[in-house]
Amino acid sequence: MKSQLAFLPVLAFLCVVACAPPHASPVSPTPNHRFGAALVTPVGPGTGNGTINQYDTQAFANSGVIDAVPGTFLGCYGFNKSASAILYVQFFNSTTVPADTAVPSFTPVPLSPGATFTLIGTATVGTQSFGPIMTSGLAWAASTTAATKTVDSSSSVWLTCQYY
Repeated sequence: MKSQLAFLPVLAFLCVVACAPPHASPVSPTPNHRFGAALVTPVGPGTGNGTINQYDTQAFANSGVIDAVPGTFLGCYGFNKSASAILYVQFFNSTTVPADTAVPSFTPVPLSPGATFTLIGTATVGTQSFGPIMTSGLAWAASTTAATKTVDSSSSVWLTCQYY
């Protein structure tokens, strides 16, 4: 088994396309790895509800509840229609969209004006997948600040997410 693992490529636990900061580096997941403040454990048959679900804003928005029950974040993609504002897509371990000044559960995704992004929240090693476990629920917001939520009043983000 160890010799097989030696040949596995290093998997990026978090892959942000078109907006990753130049200092970003991949992280190889291990059971019970911490991803921001979210605990990461294997997911698969017998965990969660076993079904991949999809959330889509269906229009440009500034926040929403992806899932109001505990689950595992798998990933998302989105678009910022703003011509001038850099926005930060933030995710929260919450059953509701938290108030401004809330701290996101893991690293916000910077989104340049007119840019798209893809965020992969899972990695697979062998037959196990790993993703951040949201023990309450999963909410998101487009913020004008990175460290805490300051909701974007222009509703400039279209977001699609997958989760267990």
